[in-house]
Amino acid sequence: FSACGGEVTFNWDFADPCGRIISHQQRITVLPGEQPEFLDYPPDDEIECTEIPEEPFALPYSNFDNFCPIEGEVLPQVTENYDSCGGEIIYVWEFTDECGNSISHTQILDVLPLLDPEFIDPPFDIDLECGEDVPPPMPLEYSNYETGRCGLNGFVMPTIDRNGQETIYTWTYENECTGNIIEHEQFIFNPLEPDLAINPEADTICQGESYDLSTIQIFDQNNSNAFYDFFEGFPPDFSNRLSDLNVSPSMTTLYSIVGNSQDDCNDTVDFELVVLQSPNAGADNNGYLCFGA
Repeated sequence: FSACGGEVTFNWDFADPCGRIISHQQRITVLPGEQPEFLDYPPDDEIECTEIPEEPFALPYSNFDNFCPIEGEVLPQVTENYDSCGGEIIYVWEFTDECGNSISHTQILDVLPLLDPEFIDPPFDIDLECGEDVPPPMPLEYSNYETGRCGLNGFVMPTIDRNGQETIYTWTYENECTGNIIEHEQFIFNPLEPDLAINPEADTICQGESYDLSTIQIFDQNNSNAFYDFFEGFPPDFSNRLSDLNVSPSMTTLYSIVGNSQDDCNDTVDFELVVLQSPNAGADNNGYLCFGA
């Protein structure tokens, strides 16, 4: 007999001194052992990508029979059908004992989509200094802080929107599995700087004459709504700022016109006022000529 059952036969035989023989036979039918079953079999479950087992585990089985034990463990057949958007893993444990008894257990693991990423070190808003260029757009890294098959990592470039003095960089990433969108905006403020030109750039007077600097035409090519100050001397500062724009220099003089914008940016152009010496004229040298007059 075996764990699958069978038969045990007992034979008793006796012969007396006269040669007479008696016998008896007993047949005992051995029933099959208990059918095995799996121990601590796992239920269906829902897991993150990071929780997927690296290797399938063996499932123990036993028939709990001390006299005709059937026990051991078996590895499952594994069917994987998932990607970054999720899916499922199916484990099937099967065992057939020597008696032809079969047991089976199936576990289905629903694999959830990868966790949404986030942007790493997104840039802050910037207020540029006067004369500073807008920085070029740079790729921004995103990650869900996992690696390998569970990682969602990469870089995206921003879209660019310019609105007056403001440049807006917008980085966007859409998770193709969940449809969730992450977005980061960076606002860059570029101060308005004057860009001055004048007409004329120079002029001429005779010595002793005056010149009205307010007649100079000033053009601000950036339309910064600048206000203007006039200076005599270099560098232009508060000490040589002109309060009266009617000037009468005795020699050729360079004047500075400084335009200051509302964003405290400035630009400077120079105006040269050439002063001609008047040659003496007449018999007594008391007259003079200027500009050939």
